Amino acid sequence: MRTLPLLLVFAALPTRVFANHVSIGSGTVTGSLSSSASQLAYNSSTCSDSSKTATITFPVTFTSGATVASDAKYAIRAKYSSSASCTIATTDSCYEILAAGTFTTSVTSINSGTVTLAKLANNACSTGGSNTITVEALVEDPNGGLTSAGTTTQHGTTDNPKRGTVTLTLDNEAPGATTMSGVAEGESRLTVSWNASTASDVGGYKVYYTNLGASLTAGAAVPTCGSDPTTGVACSSDLGSSTTSAEISGLTNNTAAYVAVAVIDKAGNKSVLSDIGTGTPQPVDDFFEFYVKQGGGERGGFCFIATAAFGRYDDPQVKVLRRYRDEVLAKSVVGRAFVALYYALSPPVADFIRDSDAARAATRIVLWPAVAYAWFVTNLTLPLAVLLLVFIGFGHRIQLYFRRSGAKASGLSVRRKWGAPACRARTRPSFVAKRRRLVPAVAAVVALVAVGSARADESPRNFMLELRFGPYKPSIDSEKSFSSPPYKTIFGDKTGLMFQLELDYQFFQKFGSLAVGASAGYWQMIGKGVFSASGSPSGDNTLLTVVPLQLSLIYRFDVLSERAKIPVVPYVKGGLTYSVFVVNDGGGDTSTTTDSAGRSHQSFGGVFGLHGAFGLSMQLDWMDPDAARTFDLEVGVNHTYIFVELGYAWVNDFGGGGLNLSALSFYAGLAFEF
Repeated sequence: MRTLPLLLVFAALPTRVFANHVSIGSGTVTGSLSSSASQLAYNSSTCSDSSKTATITFPVTFTSGATVASDAKYAIRAKYSSSASCTIATTDSCYEILAAGTFTTSVTSINSGTVTLAKLANNACSTGGSNTITVEALVEDPNGGLTSAGTTTQHGTTDNPKRGTVTLTLDNEAPGATTMSGVAEGESRLTVSWNASTASDVGGYKVYYTNLGASLTAGAAVPTCGSDPTTGVACSSDLGSSTTSAEISGLTNNTAAYVAVAVIDKAGNKSVLSDIGTGTPQPVDDFFEFYVKQGGGERGGFCFIATAAFGRYDDPQVKVLRRYRDEVLAKSVVGRAFVALYYALSPPVADFIRDSDAARAATRIVLWPAVAYAWFVTNLTLPLAVLLLVFIGFGHRIQLYFRRSGAKASGLSVRRKWGAPACRARTRPSFVAKRRRLVPAVAAVVALVAVGSARADESPRNFMLELRFGPYKPSIDSEKSFSSPPYKTIFGDKTGLMFQLELDYQFFQKFGSLAVGASAGYWQMIGKGVFSASGSPSGDNTLLTVVPLQLSLIYRFDVLSERAKIPVVPYVKGGLTYSVFVVNDGGGDTSTTTDSAGRSHQSFGGVFGLHGAFGLSMQLDWMDPDAARTFDLEVGVNHTYIFVELGYAWVNDFGGGGLNLSALSFYAGLAFEF
């Protein structure tokens, strides 16, 4: 009972904040003011902009047992001076209160709300160079003198408040200027380059350009950006900090243009202008324009292939493809985009198909699989689908029956995969004695058959997927006796790397395998266009892209690999090629040009031809049989190969005078049989 009065006395005392019970962490800055909590990324020109705002936030943590007075106060204040005389009790010459309020245990963060840059920076806003601003969050008991009267000058004198701080830097100092390193002239454009700035806080660059030379002065302050270089100064968008070149387009050919560059730091300060560069845009011939000027015969463009190949619009095969277009492709976004692209790239039927019997025959062969697929898709009904599934399932069961029967007849276990007999067949000594001399001759044949039968339990081998790559250089310059060979002039006689992907279907697997395959490739070469007037190299890039599409018949002699475990498979292939090409100028556009006879030529199109190749592949299963077996069981890939291939493609519209994309090819690659 003696302790009760003491408890009542303590209960009557005001509740206070104990500094060891409250933790205020380092603050953060959010909003449009800065991109980090360590720097205010604004300069003096925007310092007083009332639209620039920020939120200063400090996390608050209470330890167990913390108590808070009902009228405890908090404040967030900015400190502008590092002077020792700027103490907790000083007035607005050192500090400014940004926010204040009542503090309770329900507060988990102390937030200044939205403050403008001008208020936060105060007198540091107009001071040049870099200025440090310390923002503090304080919590005090009411007796400490901290009030919530907005901009009150009182900051507490009797208590040491609990505080958290964050230091910000206001950067008003512009970076040093950079120097120009070059101006390359192109068609209606200049490519400007400069030296990277050595400033430690580079945020980016800006290019200024005009046709009025007096409008730009080296070392002068950056001018106001306009939109028309013929009447004032235009400028680029803000460029990245690692950028050291930019293309200025939309200029007038044969009119001098003047350019300069300014450095922008992370706070948005701009340097003075660099030295002034100058250049005169001129008409430029890209690769295709130069090729046509030299007398090249390729007119470019695609054709409405089906109509050209089958001869008339109402041909049954053409009707099937049109039905597929209307009933299948037109029903999806992707299909409609494909149709739109096809018609955009397919002007009236190309001359080489319309006038060439060989081209029409070759195109029909290529299109027949597409016609069959289109007919199947557009005529597929539920009964037909069920019948097809039953047929496939029945055929699969027959295939498994004969494979297992063959394995049993050979005296081998169907569970053994890599050629070892499950047991040795017993024979009578008399039988062996009579035929002792035949054993060596027959043994080799039996081994071939037996080892092949031991793989009867592997997954079916129906397809081959190949990824190949190798050097490619089209024979464009051999098309005719050019006075200046187009390819060598533009691309310097360089060889590029061709990538191809091929999928084969094996329809015959007796003595070796026969397959039909389809492949697509990609190759690109970059060069410099030449000035139309002088023929000298310009600053404009020009690109030649070739996409070869091939349909092949392939024979692989895999007997030694399958039956004798000799991991070498030679093969031959040949078939039709249709190589799509496109030429881009310095602006990334394709062009249409006219030759001396007034004929129009398009810098995109397709060229028909033939191809043939011989290859040698090596099976890799022997390197790790267990991994190969697992790959087959879990993924269905029977064999993995590496291969080399030598071939030649005759791609010149069957001698019709188009762009000669023929080439001797040597490829290496990786193949998967499954």
